[in-house]
Formats: sequence, C-alpha cells, structure tokens
Amino acid sequence: MGRQAAVTCVFLSSALFILTLPPFRQNWLAGIAIVPLLLLAREKNSFRKNFLLGILAVFPYCAFGLYWFLYYDVWTYFDVLISYLPFFGLFLGLTGLFLKKWGASILANFLLPPIIWTSLSFLYDQTPLSAVGTQALFYQPLEWMQSARIFGVYGIVFLFVMLNASIALIFKFRSAKRLMPLLVSILLLLGDFLWGRRALADSFIGHHPIALIQHNFPVDKTWWMKNQGLILSQYRSLALEAAKKKPKLIIFPSYSLPFDSYRDPQFFEELAKETQVHLLLATYIPKIPKRRIADVGQYEIALLFSPEGKIAGVDRAVLGPPFRRIHQVFAEEADLLETPLGKMGALLCIEDVLPRLAKAEVQKGAELLVTLSNTGHFTKTFAPGYHLFQDQLRAIETGLFVIRVSANGYSAIIDPRGRVIKQTELGKQQILCGEV
Repeated sequence: MGRQAAVTCVFLSSALFILTLPPFRQNWLAGIAIVPLLLLAREKNSFRKNFLLGILAVFPYCAFGLYWFLYYDVWTYFDVLISYLPFFGLFLGLTGLFLKKWGASILANFLLPPIIWTSLSFLYDQTPLSAVGTQALFYQPLEWMQSARIFGVYGIVFLFVMLNASIALIFKFRSAKRLMPLLVSILLLLGDFLWGRRALADSFIGHHPIALIQHNFPVDKTWWMKNQGLILSQYRSLALEAAKKKPKLIIFPSYSLPFDSYRDPQFFEELAKETQVHLLLATYIPKIPKRRIADVGQYEIALLFSPEGKIAGVDRAVLGPPFRRIHQVFAEEADLLETPLGKMGALLCIEDVLPRLAKAEVQKGAELLVTLSNTGHFTKTFAPGYHLFQDQLRAIETGLFVIRVSANGYSAIIDPRGRVIKQTELGKQQILCGEV
C-alpha cells in the first residue's frame, strides 16, 4: 500500500470515528470505522509505523471527544489526551505485528483484532483512564447492550470489532471462505439484538417512592463563597417541598457544602427530623477536622440521615477523577448504606463509570445503586449524557435499579434493563419523584 492509500485509510477512519460522536451520533458506523485501519495493519509495516498511524487516525476523534476536560483546565485535557492516544497506536501496532506471523490465516485475521482490542481495553480499565472509557466508540441502542448482563461491555465491543475484521477480510482474501466470517459476525450481532429486545420486554414496577433534588447550583468558587447562606436555605426549602410527596428517601447530589457536615451534622440532623424522611447527600470534608484541605486532603463522602436526626450511614469515595489535582484522599473500600429502600451501594463522582466498583457493591449485598455526582463543569458539553449512559450500563450489568442524582443534570431513575424511567432537564432546578 502506497503513501497516498495509507493517508486515505487514516482519513477515512478519522472521519468515521468523529461521526459516532455528538452531535452526529451515528453509532452504527462503529461497525466499519476500524476497517481502514485493519487494512493498514495487514501491510508489512513496522510496529512503530503502525503505532504512529493509529495515533494519527484517532487524534481528531480523541481531541474532540475529550474536549470537555478543558472545562477543568488545559493541562488536565492534555494529560488525558496524551495518555489515551497510545491505546489506538498499540491496537494497530500489535495487530500488525501478529498478522505478520499469522496473516495468511483467515481465522487469525478474523479473531486477532477483537481479541487485541478487548484485551487492551481490559488493561486500560485497570488504570485511572478507565474513567474515559475505550469502549465509548461502540455504545449502541439498549437492545445490543443487554448482553452486558453476561459479558460486560466487552461483549458488544468484541462483536463490533469482529464485524470490522470480517469486512476487512473481504478486501484481502479472494477465496469464497472470506465471506464466512462476515456471515458469522452478522448472525452473532443479530442474535445479540434479538436477545436484547426480548430482555427489554421485561417490566419492573417500583414500590418505594423517592425524591431526587437537582438544585442546579453553580460550581464556580466565587459564587459558592458569596452564597453559602443561600445554599443551606435552598437545601432546606427543596427538602421540605420534596417531603410533601411522602417519599421514603430524599437524595441530594454531590456538592461542596459550607461546613463539615460529617463532624458538624446539626443542620441535616434537624432537617431530617423536620421532614421526617431519610436524607442522603454527598459532599467533601477535610481528612482531618478543622484543617485546611490543601494541607491534609479531602474525602468525598456520602451521608445518610434518619428521621430521628441521626447519621444512619457513611460511605467514602474509593476513586476520583483522573489527573485532577484536588487534594483528594480515598477510602480502601466502599460501605453499603442501610436505607428504607434496602441495602444501597453509593457510587460517588466518577465511580459510576467503573463496572468493577458497581459489581463490588452487588457482591456485598447491594439491592440498588445510587450515583451522586456534580457535572456542573460540563453542562455545555455531552459529558452529562455520557455519564447518564454509563449509569444505564451499570443497571444492565448488575440487574438493579440505579438512581442518578446530579447537581445540574442529568438526574434519573433507571430500571434494571437500563431504561430511563424518569429524567430531569439539564441546567434546571428540579425535584424528580418516582419509585424504585
């Protein structure tokens, strides 16, 4: 393959990758987006050349797809981008390396790409970059995603990379056997879709009323410093309004509060007694009481208050956003919260994007999951929608209801098949009532 053909392949993959992102959202193109790269991998290029071509092909997709990190700061954006790009270089480099040895085999050409991709995805998911997700390219309608109940998201990723590999085979081999992998891929994807459609025929009826508070406070520190009294008065008025619906649990999002609500819990103890409802919230507290966070670090913590005005449950975050420098410290493991709805696993901030953390909560006995976050930095990006879909995946994988509460949206109630039962609007103060 000449230089011009290589440039064409890189350009085609780049364009197809970008078209899977918002605002285009042509997710089905994931079935062909890697084909041009696989054609490059079958050339006898060096590992280094394939590595660089892989990075070049995916750079526009990553630069645009990760732009929301700029709302933290420029350096965080570049840290994540530089760390994420090598995934695609490694995929193309390793695929080319293995196909040099087994490239004459149709079976190797068919199976090696999905094996390499999913193996790299698994390894990346053990690092802080798991919060970004190497699988987002392959997110599909819920019918296809139901297989995550058994195989996790890796199942659908494997099938779609396999489809790409089977299409690329048609351009390399001339024998009639080259069509068999494509037929197998189509049949497997069709079977997965039909099985998912059958799973979505299941219905779930909630019996426990809840109220989710989306207060829509800004994340700007200057606003926060000037309006600390307003924050507490709004927490009280929103809780009292929600209590009129007679929920068993009122849930606030993760948000920095003007005081240490764990060591000085009087405000929420009195609010719980006033509403006569269990209250759940998440906030940040210094690791050591009455010390500066910059000196000792901070925990992100979930607190459950009982109607008797007592702290009934505590859970601390075990993971935070990658590359952010916010002096955060972490607990060794998460604890379940004993709520009137049952045993609840809490996923704080970015923890909801990690399947292993949700599954760990289930193994401890969680009967439902709640994700408490603050995506206020990103309301002008597609990050809130990305987080919502992550919670839909956690519901499918665990078979549990998932309650998502975000400071600025989206907040939602999600059933065990990943369907959003109720959802707030982005950037609005709302009280969302429903049942789980």
